[in-house]
Amino acid sequence: MTDKVFYTYSELIQHLRNHGVIIDDESYATEVLQSRSYYGLINAFKHQYFNKEKNNNLEFKMDFNIFVIEYAIEDALKNLLLKYSLLAEIRLKEIVAHRLGEQYDTDISSWLDNSHFRTKADRAASILNEIRGVASTTNKNPTKYYRNEHDSIPPWILLPNLTIGQFKNLFSLLSPKDREDVCKKILYKGRITEHQKNYVKNGLDVLWEFRNTLAHGSSILNFKSSTKIPLTITQSIYGLTFVSKTEYDNDYLGANDILCFIGVLNIFLGHIDKKNFKKELITLFDSFDSVEVTSSVFKNYYSGLKLPEDLSQRI
Repeated sequence: MTDKVFYTYSELIQHLRNHGVIIDDESYATEVLQSRSYYGLINAFKHQYFNKEKNNNLEFKMDFNIFVIEYAIEDALKNLLLKYSLLAEIRLKEIVAHRLGEQYDTDISSWLDNSHFRTKADRAASILNEIRGVASTTNKNPTKYYRNEHDSIPPWILLPNLTIGQFKNLFSLLSPKDREDVCKKILYKGRITEHQKNYVKNGLDVLWEFRNTLAHGSSILNFKSSTKIPLTITQSIYGLTFVSKTEYDNDYLGANDILCFIGVLNIFLGHIDKKNFKKELITLFDSFDSVEVTSSVFKNYYSGLKLPEDLSQRI
């Protein structure tokens, strides 16, 4: 395997020109590459354009600003999704913390006692010990403050300081009774099926992977989580309106892609945030689609996401 060689910004710009990218202002292009990085700006989106050149066997020409606009579209979308991912995470942690505090008292030696969890599950002891370690060593408030100023660390104090991965692992150890109660509250249901409980479990895996991708600034255009949510489980939440069997069978639409992630956020958010999420998401898309300068680029990007045209009716 040949190692990648270093290129100056002038060389990167010439490389783009050699591939048919039109760059009229080299100083502007240099500033953009310094601010966005070649990988983040070009590599994240180039397959949508460069592959067309090969497929059509035509001379390829594209303005550099198309990459800039597409980056701006995705950046705005990622910021919106990250914002609501964090709100969903806060809600999930609060629901679990409330259940643990209600059932097992506020002292950590009580509510985090092994007897309250599925300790025969894989890595159970390691997961619980890691969470105890957060309680005893984290420098983040409010846990640090409670550790220094109070006799106990209640679950609603510690859980906000867990990473989403640590929280996901803790959720996986909840006793059947606690998990059922938590899932009912998450889904606003008085009764719940096994499929619906599995949607929460699988959805938390999807949330975790997309949330980490968003937080690290990676492109989401073609990102898929390693966890696929089966169609029957999704239908236990949405019925037949979210994704059809044909769509799911043909391209796994709604299984582990961004449509799946949007569906999970829509379910995990509370009523107020859910309403705002849908409104802001559709408004964001409309803002790019309705402006002549960005409309064609947005349509191409939206097509790359493989989101349905009637998304607003599905969530």
